[in-house]
Amino acid sequence: MRRRRRPSEAGFTLVEVLVTVAILGVISFALTESIILGLRTTDDTAGRISAAATVHALSSYFTRDTQSAEEVSVTDSDCAPADPGVFLHLRWTELGAVGGGTTRVSYALDPPAGREQDVIRWMCTAGSTGPDRRVLGHLSHLGAAAALSASCDGAPCPTEPGVPARVTLSVNAEPAAPPTVLTVRRRTA
Repeated sequence: MRRRRRPSEAGFTLVEVLVTVAILGVISFALTESIILGLRTTDDTAGRISAAATVHALSSYFTRDTQSAEEVSVTDSDCAPADPGVFLHLRWTELGAVGGGTTRVSYALDPPAGREQDVIRWMCTAGSTGPDRRVLGHLSHLGAAAALSASCDGAPCPTEPGVPARVTLSVNAEPAAPPTVLTVRRRTA
């Protein structure tokens, strides 16, 4: 014969409560881990998107500037105001411009070394009041390799203004991926 429960004895047994607490612990652990993984992935993805946008902007300006360049060097710093992160200088004369129309462009990293760097394009034109500073993007890298490096005709760019046929820019945006290489042939007269 079964004993009937009184209303005051209604409730959960100790075993039921312990099983419920254990199940809730497992579920909360799994949810916490998935949230942490999601946050880490979001940061990585944002960094990759930023690096891709920087490479895209850089390739757009770099291609046009290099094709126009009459002189290429790494030390001709008459445009970027004492920027130690400058790694490439280009100079050309605008056709049809009054007074010669010389344009000078310098590419730089700010700061020159470190894990977080902005890619800067300095542009000076004849008759302008000062250089135009444009941030093309941001590189965040963990490797020891330089974020950006330039070469001319397969060798280091000259310290004195020269006229290489090809200028190559190597962008190390992600440590785990190979660098993005932008090679541009200069236009010849």
